[in-house]
Amino acid sequence: MIDDDEAETDKKVDSKKKGWFSSMFQSIAGKENLEKADLEPALKALKDRLMTKNVKLMSYKSTLLGHRLKRLLRNLRVCSNQPGGEKACFFYINSAGELVNSVLFCNFGYFMATMKDALVRILTPRRSVDILRNVHVSKEQRKPYVVVFVGVNRVGKSINLAKVAYWLQQHDINVMMAACDTFRSGAVEQLHTHARMLQVCN
Repeated sequence: MIDDDEAETDKKVDSKKKGWFSSMFQSIAGKENLEKADLEPALKALKDRLMTKNVKLMSYKSTLLGHRLKRLLRNLRVCSNQPGGEKACFFYINSAGELVNSVLFCNFGYFMATMKDALVRILTPRRSVDILRNVHVSKEQRKPYVVVFVGVNRVGKSINLAKVAYWLQQHDINVMMAACDTFRSGAVEQLHTHARMLQVCN
């Protein structure tokens, strides 16, 4: 024979066991036809519960997106090792970036390491470059030898440009600087200062 107090306790335990999961879906239980709108409250409750339990959102969004991103990064590694693969690499970089923007990816370390590795491979020359020889070849052809410095703000483009200009001057090569930065205030003035110190045409 079960005491009333024990029965009440069992009810509470049983209710606790059901908890949020059963209550989450009780509103849709028994429906023959389920619409997307019927599932949204339950899925939102599931998402909120997972986030409070510190479960990575990637698990909630589904592993399909994770597999897709890994496939893109794998392709990025492959094409960055192939001659002439730069165009394909930038396609994969763009695709991976769009995918990361569409979902809160849980492994940024892996993503950034793969991206860095691919960009280094793309930008690393596959053959040695003899700048002085190339400059003289261009001079014989009566063509300018152009060196372009590209990068985001504050990575040292201007100072390195000045260093290269000085190095070329030490080898009796005439140098001209041109600023193409129309975004950052002071960029052109900064280059003017370097050119003036080096007595370079700009």
